[in-house]
Amino acid sequence: MVKGLRHAALALIPRINQQAVVSNNLANLNTTAFKKDRLFVELLRVPEDSTAPDDHGFALSERMVTDFGQGSLRQTGAPLDLALSGEGFFVVRTASGEALTRGASFHLTEQGQIVNSLGEPLLGSGGAITIPLGTTTLTIGADGTVSADTKAVDRVRVVSVEDTNRLEKIEAGRYRLDQGLPAPASDFEVRQGFLESSNATGIEEMTTMMALFREYEAAQRAMKIQGESVGTAVNRVGRTA
Repeated sequence: MVKGLRHAALALIPRINQQAVVSNNLANLNTTAFKKDRLFVELLRVPEDSTAPDDHGFALSERMVTDFGQGSLRQTGAPLDLALSGEGFFVVRTASGEALTRGASFHLTEQGQIVNSLGEPLLGSGGAITIPLGTTTLTIGADGTVSADTKAVDRVRVVSVEDTNRLEKIEAGRYRLDQGLPAPASDFEVRQGFLESSNATGIEEMTTMMALFREYEAAQRAMKIQGESVGTAVNRVGRTA
């Protein structure tokens, strides 16, 4: 009986963690290029000869997976709002190295560098992209070619990652590759004057949240039944004694 009570309690923990992930997805419905997460949970039986701590022969295994599916593109008309259609990531230089992003509202510094809201430069084939001062028309082609007053000055660097599970989410919609270097992307189109929307949708996330809530309630009921059974058994033993 006690083991059943502990197993029912064990079922509550992942539901709480999964609800937190879904809540974060909901909070980022309007975040540019946000990619939704899912927390997958397995209840594993621990081998009898294992020295690892467990819960009466069982252990929880949690795995976070990010869905990198394309979000819808919305037109803004701003010349330095950039999005990608297809595979790949833009590259920005951060204080701790290069980071990848699916797009953002960039702007020009006084020195002519294209940077994001954190002041991190967008990288091209030759490093940070710099636009000549006095440029009146800035265009970025579908292949990433950056032109200042019709003269090509650089090309936006777009890379792909074969195994997106190796990407670590960091703040402001950026990602860091755990090791190695990303490869140049080939199947993409740079969209100037567009931003990619979050790929999380309110209906899907609310549906998931409701399902998790029902599973949580079921686990709570199982705990209550197990607890009542334990209480009954203890009372009967006490009367018998």
